[in-house]
Amino acid sequence: MKDEPGIDQSALSRPMQAAGISAACFATFALVPTAALLAAPIPLRIPRIALASLISLALLGALGGHLGGAPRPARRSGHP
Repeated sequence: MKDEPGIDQSALSRPMQAAGISAACFATFALVPTAALLAAPIPLRIPRIALASLISLALLGALGGHLGGAPRPARRSGHP
């Protein structure tokens, strides 16, 4: 591969590494609703699994944003 001027080889994306990390994170955070299923009494399983899934997705999104270098949203001062 010819080196292009101005392209830093260490800054190029690594799709296989990204796919592996994504799969590992997904599998890890899938344990949260599974734990809710096992821990909740039968009448409360569906609401607790739903809540655990939402929490897991929020945490996974926050982790992905942090690791990806996404900027944090600006906080509102409360004035319109």
